[in-house]
Amino acid sequence: MLGQGTAASDLPTGGSGTSVLLVGGGQASWMVAKALRRDGFADRITLVGEEPHPPYERPPLSKGILLGSMAADDAYLGSPSDLADLGVTWIIDKVVTVDRASRSVRTEGGSVLAWDHLVLATGGRARALNIPGAHLDGVFSLRTLADASRLKVSLVPGRRLVVAGGGWIGLEVAASARMAGLDVTVIEAAPRLCTRGLPEAPATFLLELHRARGTHIRCNETLSAIAGTGCVEEVVLGSGERLPADLVLVGIGMLPNIDLAARAGIETASGILVDADGRTCDPAIFAAGDVAEERGAKSRTESWANANEQAEVAAAAILGLPRPERSPAWFWSDQYDVNVQILGTVAGAESVAVATPERGEGSWCYFDEGRLSGLVAVNRPRDVQVVRRLLQRGYLIDAGTLAAVGNDLALLLKSPPPPGPSSGC
Repeated sequence: MLGQGTAASDLPTGGSGTSVLLVGGGQASWMVAKALRRDGFADRITLVGEEPHPPYERPPLSKGILLGSMAADDAYLGSPSDLADLGVTWIIDKVVTVDRASRSVRTEGGSVLAWDHLVLATGGRARALNIPGAHLDGVFSLRTLADASRLKVSLVPGRRLVVAGGGWIGLEVAASARMAGLDVTVIEAAPRLCTRGLPEAPATFLLELHRARGTHIRCNETLSAIAGTGCVEEVVLGSGERLPADLVLVGIGMLPNIDLAARAGIETASGILVDADGRTCDPAIFAAGDVAEERGAKSRTESWANANEQAEVAAAAILGLPRPERSPAWFWSDQYDVNVQILGTVAGAESVAVATPERGEGSWCYFDEGRLSGLVAVNRPRDVQVVRRLLQRGYLIDAGTLAAVGNDLALLLKSPPPPGPSSGC
């Protein structure tokens, strides 16, 4: 099906010029298209996505859209007419095969679309629970606008929500549900929250934040079953304990959509493997966004900022332009009235607290081999801006230098130490 604002005559069926085909209707595809046009690409761009929405941002799904402070189209990165103005043919369909020899794809609807450069921005799908009762009405996941719309109408004050997973999605939904007046319990299998993304101190802060707002947190615990007659009535924990429930939100991560690439013989691991320019093992095929995994990286990066940067990198490579400079990794989460931002690498054992982050305003700064490598900021966006500039400029900041400026990190920019070797952030 063609997206609104396109015409059948716009369907790419081959011909002269250079064509770019974007597979996946999300943020990464949108950003590739924008970057290509901005930097002078004048030929055909086609975007194929499965959802009946133009590309949209996912962060609002667990916050503004659930709470009703945002409408669905407020999350759109561009309208159908914006896509048309950008000269992008938008097709609502699913690509089912990639033929690398003929440089074409076939869609579920039977279309054959030619390309000279292919960008796979296929994203991922919510990981499901494999337990009895996971099919019952009242069990939700949150990955798409449709998911958010279904969950939103069920967030009725007084209902009991059990959240499986104490990661970012689980905690953001828990916060939104508490603000909407639900009774909320979070079940996390690990000893603490956000084990993949947070050191212990900020994870403890989030635990105390949620408990202070009335959310029940159960770490070192699992769900073994969901029970009810046709709909959710209770959950059974791994310990055998039963908790009454009306709704279950499964927030245990996502599975990258790598099957299309794998069937085409493109190398994959936990994602589609790419080099520093976003190229796969086929130099005409790129990947960007949550599905892309850079060779040599410890894991894929699933974030709004990373999708934007990978899109910029892929677009530059398609155009033969120099690779854009990469910024330190950045992620944020809004829970209740608290904004948490993570910048750079925060895996180091050494840290220095700026102000009082444990009380809801301040930052934990982390060091790798004695050098500032990143921070976790709580309601402290200025600290993020300062540390981003320090990392980008390659300044060598040790714990003593940082502690000496007290609570005003901006002083480090006024008389910074000399730059050192690249941090690799």
